[in-house]
Amino acid sequence: MTDLYDFLSGQVPGGIFLLVFLLLVVHLLFIYLRKSELISRKTSRRNRLYFTLLLLFVYVLLWFDLQPPKPQQRIVVLPTLSADGSLPEEGSAFAFAETLQRTAWQDSLKDRYFLHRWEWLLETVGKDSFAVVPFWRHVAENIGASYVITSQRTADGFTAGVSDLSKPDERGKKYHIAQDDDFSALIDQIQQDFHFFTKDQIPVVKIDEKYLEAKFYFYLKDYDRVLKILNPLSTPEATVLKAAVYVQKGLRRKVDRKKAEYLKIKIPEFEQARRLLAPLLRQRKDVKGLAYWLGRMAMHEGDFTRAEIYLKKALVDDPEDCRVHYALSFLLPVRLKELGYGSRIDILEKAVRLDPGYRDAVYDLANSYYLSGSGSETGPTTSRAIKTIERYLSINRKDAQINSLLGMLYIRIKRFNQAQQIFEQLLRQYPNDSNSYYNMGIVYFMKKEYRKALPYFLKAIEIDQNLDSYLYAGITYRLLGNNKMALKYYRERVRRKTGDDDYYALQAMKGIQIILADSLKKANQRETNPRIK
Repeated sequence: MTDLYDFLSGQVPGGIFLLVFLLLVVHLLFIYLRKSELISRKTSRRNRLYFTLLLLFVYVLLWFDLQPPKPQQRIVVLPTLSADGSLPEEGSAFAFAETLQRTAWQDSLKDRYFLHRWEWLLETVGKDSFAVVPFWRHVAENIGASYVITSQRTADGFTAGVSDLSKPDERGKKYHIAQDDDFSALIDQIQQDFHFFTKDQIPVVKIDEKYLEAKFYFYLKDYDRVLKILNPLSTPEATVLKAAVYVQKGLRRKVDRKKAEYLKIKIPEFEQARRLLAPLLRQRKDVKGLAYWLGRMAMHEGDFTRAEIYLKKALVDDPEDCRVHYALSFLLPVRLKELGYGSRIDILEKAVRLDPGYRDAVYDLANSYYLSGSGSETGPTTSRAIKTIERYLSINRKDAQINSLLGMLYIRIKRFNQAQQIFEQLLRQYPNDSNSYYNMGIVYFMKKEYRKALPYFLKAIEIDQNLDSYLYAGITYRLLGNNKMALKYYRERVRRKTGDDDYYALQAMKGIQIILADSLKKANQRETNPRIK
């Protein structure tokens, strides 16, 4: 029913209900005018028909105007296999994918096609599943690929294959070249059959193998190795990638926002990144990623005005980069209006459309859906949140972070048994993950099985001092009648507060006050009535 409503509404504010309301008002108005004999029956009928058609026409125009753009046909290029069918863990596995990608960036790809970036695919598959060759195909199919391009180095050259997934009965086309150091002939052969590009003669871009190797390890988060590879390189692209390494390292540092209000906080890694990027800025070099990384630094430092300038520039440079859309989603909605986005949800939806396997955007979109609604199980926003997560899990079923979010959503909508199944599975996969112990404790706590909940909170604390578990351990001890232990954990949570607005620390303080007030009340009662124990 929700899908039907979404389709009929077409993102028109108020949707189909607004149209029905306006049609009802129009008809009632002319019925009233007819009954009052202010107009004739014939005039009333004609005007009702005229205004009905006019409203329907305006609504249809709005429906088409406000609809999100139809999804382009997604092309996914899988990494190149070795001659023995294995996947080499090195940048050369993506040489063909990078060549196609850079060729497409020259405005030579037709508008109806969208080339999914190999870096995004690598991040979705992850290091743990990298060597599992069938999993790459599974991911490609489940992110909505229309075409999948495979390739393999062979004893006598290089072979590529293109599969049209809309025609599953067909085996696809195969292409072969004798040399794998120039993909021009191969891309020309693919173009003759599939016409992905606007011109038949495509200027194929050569790639720097060292840079590609560094880029590969960057997305595997092996940053020290990236710097070692890039050290002798001085091209603008290599410089931006070096700076990106320092930015990623700097993003790991937490910034004290209170302190930052009075003192300018300097993050050493950000200073190194800026020193690298400064010459490119002075020379006004337009390099992909330059504005994005400057925006990420400004965002982390709390300078949202500068962050907005840089990230909007990054969007102009690369309007199809889902990472730029995700970064922009942290700005206030009013800053996004000139980009055509009315809320954070709108821009997160765009990021997920660009890359359905982008874990961070999926997580925030599902959470934003839930928080924007009533929190009821049957609410449309809760339904969207769960559908968003389930779609991602069809891509990567083992993703612990997304499974955990689904479990937390099930807790919020009181589907405790389903939540319990998820966290039991996560504990089997990750027996030392304190958050899974905490969440399992919450499941039992919400089911009012306090004696079962308590050991999970205590185990989460034992593993890594899980902050939230201190509060719930205190609450659970109080509900079990052990005020002495409850005070211990409440006080420990207050001692570990992260700031004046730490909600759980405030709740722990309230718990302390309740226990002390009860103790004082009982002491006063004992003084006035010695029979009370």
